[in-house]
Amino acid sequence: MSKLLRVYAFMLCLLCWLDAQADISMSATFGDHMVLQAGVAVPVWGKGTEGENVKVTFDGNAGEQHVTREQTTRINADAHWKLQLDPLPTGVVGTLTVTAHNTLTFTDVLAGEVWLASGQSNMGMLVAHCADATEEMANAKYPSIRFFNVPHQTLVTPVDWLTSGHWEVCTPQTVWALSGVAYYFARALHQSRNVPVGMIVSAVGGTAIAPWLNRDTARILPELAGEVEQDLDQIAHFPVKWPAYLSHIKTWNAVAEKKNEGLTAKWFSPDVSDADWARITLPQEWQKTNDEKLRAFHGVLWLRKTLAIPDFWQGQPLTLSLAEINDFDDVYLNGVRVCGTSYEPRGANHQWRQYTIPASAVHAGQENLLAVCVSNPSGNGGIVASWEPLQIAPRDIFPVPEGKQVQPISLRTE
Repeated sequence: MSKLLRVYAFMLCLLCWLDAQADISMSATFGDHMVLQAGVAVPVWGKGTEGENVKVTFDGNAGEQHVTREQTTRINADAHWKLQLDPLPTGVVGTLTVTAHNTLTFTDVLAGEVWLASGQSNMGMLVAHCADATEEMANAKYPSIRFFNVPHQTLVTPVDWLTSGHWEVCTPQTVWALSGVAYYFARALHQSRNVPVGMIVSAVGGTAIAPWLNRDTARILPELAGEVEQDLDQIAHFPVKWPAYLSHIKTWNAVAEKKNEGLTAKWFSPDVSDADWARITLPQEWQKTNDEKLRAFHGVLWLRKTLAIPDFWQGQPLTLSLAEINDFDDVYLNGVRVCGTSYEPRGANHQWRQYTIPASAVHAGQENLLAVCVSNPSGNGGIVASWEPLQIAPRDIFPVPEGKQVQPISLRTE
């Protein structure tokens, strides 16, 4: 009996230890369809449980050559791990597997050239807004070009970890969301060198130059020194100001929800007519319209638009791009709330809105009602940022019927 109890106690402790182990995790920059830099040691890193062993393997092919790489390491006291795989040959395609007590697998991984495309609006302008966009997008069939759009975030210190974002293969269905400069650069590089190209795009239109510079470097430039000090002062006082702002917004939001006639009258429903609603040009801030009531308005505004979804989009999740919204939003399709952004997390109202619409909400081949409820407690409100896409398009690659083309449906209005 005593031995049985000891064995039971040992098993119980073992199970408790296993439960306490954290799964290994990695930055969103590691994903299916990613491109790794060829010809140099490949850094791979992540987080996990201190003391656990991590094994990273790459298994692939470059033409008729079979390519394998493998390295192991141990997670350090800070719960981080990092290792380097031996260089990969250009053009190899394979699977990267990371194994500890759980396993992460990344498929369709290429080795080629990886470039960072960073900057302001010139770099951020999308292929969809470039010259001859319709023709260019229709011809963008480059499976060896991949891109990763870094999500917009407001941060005051550098980070080496992204919690969202994913790699896309360059196709007529996806290229619209790629920076025009990044796409034409990647295409020229791919065609001239016959190499896979991965573009990591971190560009935010309308931003000042100072935040893109090293803080100490910006301070020594007379034309930027004052701006940097002002920014640092705002950052220093932010911990005090943010809780007060958040409390104010929570109170405002609670009152707005109670007085939101659109919710009680179900303005998001296709059964409700909008024939007598006023028309508005998008994108723009509603305080800059010719409507005197809107110019002085702060509150909740409902926007609706009827969409004709092609029948061959049936069963496909869609990507809804709503540029930037000031300040918060709830999005409905055919009477069902499908997505939105609240006043949390911090800086959410300055993020580019790109949502995934589930296939179940889409009525392909029929009229679809898109309704957006915009809440604007202060400042200028509306769907803004004219250089960013305002459209809906298929989220995934799928067989396109002969004679058909997948073009995003524009949500811009005149």
